[in-house]
Amino acid sequence: MKQLCTILAAVVLTTLSCKSVYSTTSIEPKKTFVLGDNDHEAFEVSLKNISKEDLELSQMPNGGTKTFIQTLNPYKSITLKIEKNTALYIENKGENKASVELNPKSSSRLSMGYKD
Repeated sequence: MKQLCTILAAVVLTTLSCKSVYSTTSIEPKKTFVLGDNDHEAFEVSLKNISKEDLELSQMPNGGTKTFIQTLNPYKSITLKIEKNTALYIENKGENKASVELNPKSSSRLSMGYKD
């Protein structure tokens, strides 16, 4: 019975860890962090701006045009639903380093990286 519970716990933790990632990401001044700049399924992401800089949120489908979503003010949170094969751009246009807490939920692998 103990072995069965251990196996069940491992399977549940593995399944949950594949669908959700939690990270605190720093974005240098005048830089952009991009989530999902690859082929992927639709995903949901919770963001919290934990810095004193405004962050501009935009999205862009693969091969499409970038569209502004909104400005995420300091210490504010938002949850967004991003469509299949669409990237989320988090831009720090300020003069100081910014930080954001990210919690994307997805059934596929999302790329994460920085752009100038």
